[in-house]
Amino acid sequence: MTTIPGQLPTSMVYRLEPRPTGADQASDAAVLAADIYEYDGHLIIEAEIPGINEEDVEVTIATPADRDGSAAALTISAHRDPQTAVDRRILSERQIGRFARVFALPDGYEVDSAQVSLALGVLTVRVPISATPPSSSATRVIRVTSNEASH
Repeated sequence: MTTIPGQLPTSMVYRLEPRPTGADQASDAAVLAADIYEYDGHLIIEAEIPGINEEDVEVTIATPADRDGSAAALTISAHRDPQTAVDRRILSERQIGRFARVFALPDGYEVDSAQVSLALGVLTVRVPISATPPSSSATRVIRVTSNEASH
C-alpha cells in the first residue's frame, strides 16, 4: 500500500469502471479525474464532470455488507449525450454515454451523512470522518445538489 504523508492510501482508489449501455462504448482513455483529501473533518472527493447536469449524475455508497467486501464503495456514475447538432466534428475526446468510477472507503467515515454538490463542472462528495461504523447496511443513492453560483 503506497501512502504519501498527509494523504489517503492509494489502495483506496479503484480503477475507472466503464459501463457501456446499448451502442455506447466506454474507453479507458476517458478517465473521471478526481482529487481526494481530508479537510475540516470530512473526506472530500472532487471529480471533474464538465457539461453534465445534476440529473445525469448518480452517486451511490455500498457498505461492506452490501458488497461482501472489506470496504464501503462510493460510485460516481454519469451520462453524457453526444452533441448531434454539428456541421463537422473535428475532434471528440470527452466520454459519451454512461461512465463510472468506484472509490473504496475504508472504515472511519460516516457514509450515512455523505453530501454531494455540483458546481462549475466539479462534483464534490463530502463524507464526515467518524469513529463509529455506518448505521445502515443498505446501498444508498445520494442526491446531487446544484451549487452553480459558488465553488
